[in-house]
Amino acid sequence: VTNIIATFKLKVERCNYIGNAYETEDGYNTKYDEYEDCVNSLYRKYPDNLKVIQLKARNTYSDSLRIVLDKANDIITFGKNLEKDDVYDVLISQARDYKNNGEDFLAKTKYEKSLKYNDSIDNSIMGAEIYISINNKEKAKAELLRKIDADTTLWRLNQKARLLIDLEVFDEA
Repeated sequence: VTNIIATFKLKVERCNYIGNAYETEDGYNTKYDEYEDCVNSLYRKYPDNLKVIQLKARNTYSDSLRIVLDKANDIITFGKNLEKDDVYDVLISQARDYKNNGEDFLAKTKYEKSLKYNDSIDNSIMGAEIYISINNKEKAKAELLRKIDADTTLWRLNQKARLLIDLEVFDEA
């Protein structure tokens, strides 16, 4: 069993390596076709694995993305021994997809569910944008302020400040 798990993890990391290591400065992956083949091969062999679903979702768009991510719903609901980070990754991807497609209440549901699996990763900008879109400004403020002192990335701090100004929280902005 240990060898099977190790082999699987190596296959996933191989795909990740091909997807990242061959990127040029302008973002073009010189091994993109090989990367796609690697991901698709894993997806055919392990279609019910959340790590693989997330890997497939990174390069899938539009209606096809929804199909890939929706496949994870039953796995998350009925699966056993799932890694919390894998569940979180899929849920946050679903929240982002729903948000990008204007399905704000579904985005909120997936976002809030994702926090039960990992609340240490800061996706508060997306969370605040979701709450703003459903006119819950108090929840948006709370979400932005939840981890504001821990953030040191200038771009993220700037985004948070802009949202806080829009929400009229001037002292914290």
